[in-house]
Amino acid sequence: MDVDRNAENAFYSFLELLSDTLGFTAKSTTKKEDVGGYFNSLGTKLGKASAELEEVAKKSEIEGAKDGLLNKVIKEAVDEAKATLNTLKTHLESLGQVGNANKVEEAASNQIGVSADENALKVAHKSLKGIVKYLSIKLGICWLVKF
Repeated sequence: MDVDRNAENAFYSFLELLSDTLGFTAKSTTKKEDVGGYFNSLGTKLGKASAELEEVAKKSEIEGAKDGLLNKVIKEAVDEAKATLNTLKTHLESLGQVGNANKVEEAASNQIGVSADENALKVAHKSLKGIVKYLSIKLGICWLVKF
């Protein structure tokens, strides 16, 4: 029961973080599938950003010498940014599987309680951990890697 409560607290803390940083607000009337949909929409936006970066790389080939140093630097930067976006997109798509048609506030009405979906928790935990670890390494915040 304590594990379920900790998972619930972690979920709400993460939603609060999203609300503060990404502009997502979950209310008691928010459906769990809306939370998943939000993550999916972020993944889609990252995919579009990756495609736009590829266009930048192609334009730099057209405008400058194809084998020039500037083009090489631009291509390397674009490739690294695309790899970062792809990693984050993969984690966000995993989080997009979260939820159902129930509202965030809804819980079982019986006295016994309901156990958490262990597989769903593992997927969400792995995805959140992957995002934090990846960004902490990229940003040089090494203490977060132990998370």
